[in-house]
Amino acid sequence: MSLSQTINDRLKQAMRDKDELRLTVLRQIKTAIDNESIVLKKKDEGLDEDEMLKVIKRESKKRKDSITQFESADRNDLAENERAELEIIEEFLPEEMSAEDIEKTVDEIISEAGADAKAGQIIGMVVKKTEGRADGSVISKIVMEKLK
Repeated sequence: MSLSQTINDRLKQAMRDKDELRLTVLRQIKTAIDNESIVLKKKDEGLDEDEMLKVIKRESKKRKDSITQFESADRNDLAENERAELEIIEEFLPEEMSAEDIEKTVDEIISEAGADAKAGQIIGMVVKKTEGRADGSVISKIVMEKLK
């Protein structure tokens, strides 16, 4: 079943269940995907799975950033709402790699790239190799620690 079909099925189920939060989040995801298809001039054929995942990851990152900002402003009520939305969004994302797995991948790439490779190059290679299953900030942190 395609990601688009899964989103549509869960949207219908949320309507039947009268689950307002889930319904709102799923509509936001669909809108973001539709907007991206317009931007990429793919309105007729729609986005492929990878492009949809990028949009969903972007929505996830927005929620994570909002949580951080709300917590720093001591607005835990708003942070909790964002966490609930993030939980729904993460249902559509592939499982994240563990920090240990990311470290192993970083070690492999550093040994392949050699001692003269720059941090930015290594981070780019790790991001490409992990295929979106690892958070960019975690990758960056691990690479910076390894290159010290």
